[in-house]
Amino acid sequence: MQVSRMKVVMTMAAGILGSVMTIAPAFAMTGSAATSSTSTQTSSTIPTTLQNLATTQNTSVQVDGPVDPYFEHIQNNHPGPSGGITEYSSTWTGYCRQMGRTIYTDIGSEEAISDISLTFDSNPSEGIYIPDQVTFSLSQNSKDWKSVTKNISAPTNNSGVVHVHLSIQPQIARYIKVTFPVAVWVFARNFQVSYNPALGIPKSEHLSLVPRDALVQPVVVNHFLSPWSQSTVGMSNIFLAYSGGPNQPVHSSWTTAKFVPMLGYINRTGTLAGHFFNSALFLPYGSVTTTSGWNHYVANLFAPNEQLAALNQATSQVDKKLHTPYMKTNVILSLPLPPSGSISPKGSRLQSETSAISTLLSNWSASNFSDLNLVGFYWDVESMSADQPRDVELVQHIGHTIEQDGLHFYWIPFFDANYFSDWKGMGISAAFLQPNYYELTNPSLVRLQEASNLAKKYGLGVEIEGGHDILLSPDKRNAYLNELTYFHNDQIENDTVHAFYFGDQTLIHAANSTDPAIHALYRDTYRFVIGGYPYTSYLPTDVK
Repeated sequence: MQVSRMKVVMTMAAGILGSVMTIAPAFAMTGSAATSSTSTQTSSTIPTTLQNLATTQNTSVQVDGPVDPYFEHIQNNHPGPSGGITEYSSTWTGYCRQMGRTIYTDIGSEEAISDISLTFDSNPSEGIYIPDQVTFSLSQNSKDWKSVTKNISAPTNNSGVVHVHLSIQPQIARYIKVTFPVAVWVFARNFQVSYNPALGIPKSEHLSLVPRDALVQPVVVNHFLSPWSQSTVGMSNIFLAYSGGPNQPVHSSWTTAKFVPMLGYINRTGTLAGHFFNSALFLPYGSVTTTSGWNHYVANLFAPNEQLAALNQATSQVDKKLHTPYMKTNVILSLPLPPSGSISPKGSRLQSETSAISTLLSNWSASNFSDLNLVGFYWDVESMSADQPRDVELVQHIGHTIEQDGLHFYWIPFFDANYFSDWKGMGISAAFLQPNYYELTNPSLVRLQEASNLAKKYGLGVEIEGGHDILLSPDKRNAYLNELTYFHNDQIENDTVHAFYFGDQTLIHAANSTDPAIHALYRDTYRFVIGGYPYTSYLPTDVK
């Protein structure tokens, strides 16, 4: 049987009584998606003679990423109809994060499949997004698959219902898969796999299936981001230094005295005992989105005797006391997040970012810091927006601009963020995955395991998180220490780059604390950084 032509029919309805538009691009039933022209039609009705082969008994929905207990718990609030995703119902089934889902159907015998359809809801204000693509796959043996991928557009007003309908010349198959990514939430219903018995397709005319070509997929490397890679230039442990910005707390400026215990470990006798962090990432308190806000942030960043100037002075002091005058502190600077034209008078977001990079480089050059090494810039967004697909294109252009300046582009996505696994394809030089374990109530160590596995699979470093709460709450203190213990037990203390989040200078407060339990946070962080962390047992995170 010749490989057929097919149509992917997508119906978009903004409301129950809204007009219906059908877009029908033609695709070749080959191992990868093809492109073609589109045509507008007037009908989107699935033929009533078709019979649904997908049932509750033969259909399952599988998580494409690691199964996360926290997301699964939240997802249970939207279980869908009692008959599952195949039941014809107005009730939505909710799918929360965990990279994506695959609907898998084994109809039990080979049939002439002619239609596959699924309906999605869109409500960005509630975090519910239409998948940006859906992949349909057919197989006769569950090993060799024919697939086609269709990019999906959200309704014109971003909210509404999208009906995705694959209509093909009948193909003989037993197994069907429909795969889609999940950004935050995907709401779906009415999954149907159909055939028309009136067509009478001879079963001897089997589709000649060959293994599908790989679609564009994130690169799997199975090793963590190395401190000695070209993009990390020897950075091993980076601390986030917040300063300036619209939400800056009082007394939050960085001084030389504050930086010294971050760059060198000061023991209980007050002696500088060794090097600590070798890299700092500067970023604002809150997003900088206006020209005045950006100018204020830059002025704060390059203020005399504070922030960068203070870090330069502290580096010189620590190096002098430890007799290592050749060591510099690596620096990463954050970029603003302007809406169109807010920073650059020329109008576009890319021009605003390019202007911001030029401003930072100009100020850096004029400052002539003797003991600092500028390694690159940071994209201060923790996930690519699901309803702003051009953000990826913007980031790619920014990465290219930074690369032309001989520098690197860094990103710290939150756990299971959009595009985290394809950070290289976005033009990012190096990325660090947030486990977000610390933020959960009585968190499970499974989250740390998942984060570690994902970071290794896709070549990221990891972020270790400890906010101001570690000074106040035994639960949060133990959660922070559990992060250190897990990554120590996982034997990646020295095998990858760590970014450390301490909120508002939390580790400095721990260093200066007379409370042994709080000061131990400073000591044990240092032990971890130098590869001498001594603990292997985990602490309770539900201390009463």
